[in-house]
Amino acid sequence: MKYIKKLRKRWQIWRFLKNHPEVAQRRDLLAIAIKQGVENPVGRARRREP
Repeated sequence: MKYIKKLRKRWQIWRFLKNHPEVAQRRDLLAIAIKQGVENPVGRARRREP
């Protein structure tokens, strides 16, 4: 049951992003920025590994 829930959620997100490419692009840019170590633009700094 948990697996089906997870699949459904992923499907909904995929459909939404397919219909809203500008949101998808923003999400991608956010992910790239966070990977590069830029502080989280939401206001919380990303935890740094010592």
